[in-house]
Amino acid sequence: MSSWPAKIMITGTDTSVGKTFVTALLLDYLKNKGVDVGYLKLVSCGGERSEDCLYCEEKSGVQGEVVYHFNLAASPHLAARQQGERVDPALLSATIAQKNCYDVLVVEGAGGLCVPLNDETLLIDFMQAHPLPTILVARSGLGTLNHTLLSVEALRVRNIPLLGIIFSDEKNYDQEDILVLDNMATIARLTGLPVLGRLPRCVDFDEARRCFVKIGAALLAS
Repeated sequence: MSSWPAKIMITGTDTSVGKTFVTALLLDYLKNKGVDVGYLKLVSCGGERSEDCLYCEEKSGVQGEVVYHFNLAASPHLAARQQGERVDPALLSATIAQKNCYDVLVVEGAGGLCVPLNDETLLIDFMQAHPLPTILVARSGLGTLNHTLLSVEALRVRNIPLLGIIFSDEKNYDQEDILVLDNMATIARLTGLPVLGRLPRCVDFDEARRCFVKIGAALLAS
């Protein structure tokens, strides 16, 4: 599918905004479209194994790879330090560069844009050096205007290409919730970016998969 970028970055406005959920759904969507898709998680923090990678593999059936995994649930710079290690951006870069065997490689970041990978390098610094077409995942509810607009500005200042924004409901909002609808409309108006869609809280992955069909189509058309 030549309309898809060969490599896509998934990032978020903050931690726990739904990046991994969106990543799993995108992997699943592409696989079901017949796309040879790969998954790369740059840094995973927390637990003995990468729960993010395991979740994406389980839900999408796409084999993933994690460049760095640390046990402490913290920013990568601190989690690495606790294990006597350091995230090397050159290794992240080399790993992405080597992944050319897929039609599409989906790369998932860690935390928000300004999370430190090490004591000198923020995630957004790395993204600037390797500007992949990027999907921004944002909460849909209260507080998202500030977080999302700041994130978009930071990405644009660094000339990182944005494919659009996916909003993820952090709780069970009504589909016509005035706050959520206004947040989405306001961000679309002020940024001029495509709102690729909104993911409600779903009872299971099958429901989320059905909800993602329109988002996938919007992404393909963006």
